[in-house]
Amino acid sequence: MDRRERNILLGIVLAMAAALRLWNYWQPSYSNDELSALARLDFGTLKDLIAGGVRPDGHPAAAQVLLWHVVRIFGDREAWVRLPFVLAGIGAVLYMYRTGRAWHSASAGLLMAAALATLEFPLLYSRIARPYALGLLFATMAAYHWVRIVRGTHTARNLWLLAISLALCAYTHYFCGLTAAVMALTGTLMLKGDRLRQYLYALGGAIVLFLPHLATTLHQLSMGGVAWVGIPQNDWPVEHLAYILNDSYMVMAVLGGIGLLGWVVFRPHRRWTQWMLPLAFFLTPMLIGFFYSKHVSPVLQHSVLLFSFPFLLVFIFSGWEDRHRWFTVMSVILVLATGVFSTVHQNGFYRTEHFGVFRQLAERAVEWRAQLGTDLLLVADVNHPSYLDRYLERTSIPDLRFADYRVTDEGGLLRLKRLMAGTDAHHLVYAHSTLNQTPEVERIIREKYPMVVGSEIHFNSGITLFRKGDAQRHTISRFNFDSSGGWMCDTIAVQTDSLAPVTYTIGGERPYGPTWTASVHGLAEKNIPALTIYLEAIMPAEAGAEMLLVMEQWSGEERYVWEARPIHVQIPSGEHSWAIFDFPLQPMKGTQDVVKVYAWSASGHTLRIQHLEVRTVD
Repeated sequence: MDRRERNILLGIVLAMAAALRLWNYWQPSYSNDELSALARLDFGTLKDLIAGGVRPDGHPAAAQVLLWHVVRIFGDREAWVRLPFVLAGIGAVLYMYRTGRAWHSASAGLLMAAALATLEFPLLYSRIARPYALGLLFATMAAYHWVRIVRGTHTARNLWLLAISLALCAYTHYFCGLTAAVMALTGTLMLKGDRLRQYLYALGGAIVLFLPHLATTLHQLSMGGVAWVGIPQNDWPVEHLAYILNDSYMVMAVLGGIGLLGWVVFRPHRRWTQWMLPLAFFLTPMLIGFFYSKHVSPVLQHSVLLFSFPFLLVFIFSGWEDRHRWFTVMSVILVLATGVFSTVHQNGFYRTEHFGVFRQLAERAVEWRAQLGTDLLLVADVNHPSYLDRYLERTSIPDLRFADYRVTDEGGLLRLKRLMAGTDAHHLVYAHSTLNQTPEVERIIREKYPMVVGSEIHFNSGITLFRKGDAQRHTISRFNFDSSGGWMCDTIAVQTDSLAPVTYTIGGERPYGPTWTASVHGLAEKNIPALTIYLEAIMPAEAGAEMLLVMEQWSGEERYVWEARPIHVQIPSGEHSWAIFDFPLQPMKGTQDVVKVYAWSASGHTLRIQHLEVRTVD
């Protein structure tokens, strides 16, 4: 294959990469992570940005500094904010080719670039304003210059560009820096003499370039992992491999088959390091992240392994050489076609919402406000008010705001109840995105606004319009202050007063309230998947009074489910009010299993129950 043919094929690959990344990239709503970054840009100087917009976050400064300059110059529209990252994703495809060509052959580089251009994993993270596309570009840049140096085909330019690209990896994302460090340290074991000395100068230069960020890095690393990520299961590496290959057996077969054909057709003479090293570079960050997440603090997500992903492609196509040009042409076209078909058609990339949305929620809220006027209470559950306000300001009612933006944080349910109690509005709008939802929010809303007028559901997000009306209570059993209807209680705790409602007092020597017991099998036969518990009570005034509403499931003498909800998050100390809780039933172990529901004074303080009933979920 001559130079002209290589350039034509490379041009086709780059054109495909650009088309996939540029197509309508400004249209999707900003993701939660993008809006989080934008919310941390309101600083007048770069020094203040580092102190207030970078240090509190868990990422190095590169992406945030880039965003700061872009927004100051061009504004915060998606087209401008995402463009540098889209271009970085395209640039990474070019450097993927250059890396493959330097490591093995131009044919191998073209196949690697074709896969990187069309697979969903790199495409997705090249279309959002987060560090991933930048890190992918810098990781492939570092890989290219590293290969030139360790193979002895470098110039002085490769040495200082390696230093810069290694430093940029560390400035962009810590997993990108980890990938670069693994590669850099490996080079010290492969070089000798003057080449090693020059190489060490380049590594020293990278360290010097990163020193200004060291204090920020040490602070961020002291913050620990990401609690919401969760500890990975033992099969996570297998799931990751499937994910990065489009979850498609077709993609796996085509890439694996073409990679294997290279070894069969060309029978290349490769040292083991030429094909085992890229596999090691791919696996090492994943294994470090996996065991760190299992035994220290959770940090592992699919996205953080994007930077080491190119090395898997280097491994797959390591057997290809520059012979049989038409074989190369057809294979590159097949990789492109397979990737595009799988990503665009099978996985519906452009039809799918990949992150929780905000723009659609704001637009729908404005539409309902225009229809209903001010007879509307708006509440939301998002990480920051600006996530919705940014989009509300672009609408026909730019001054519209939500009354509350976080109803599942500490005190959120109490604020929601007080907002509802203090409004005469006949409608309520509830919007949420990205945050883990508690079903108690909707249960509370439907106590006053039981009618669902409209709803729009998106990926990990949604918005619902509720209206006042006659509530349909589907009560399974109500506590009548005696042992009937599935309830068991201590009648000594029942207090009657001709001038006050009957109460059931728990606390002290009687820490457990009345207990309702029912057959799990019987509930399942009635298609009841969850229980809603409604409670009216007087909370003790003492500080630290811990009251819980508990649900258990038993199989014989074995309790295999125990869940508790704190009552104080809905009824504050010293107040008489109501609370509502939701418990999904778990799969039963046998047909004789039972479910139990009761209130528990865990702190021993006195709780006076005035109403308690079990309902089905509407």
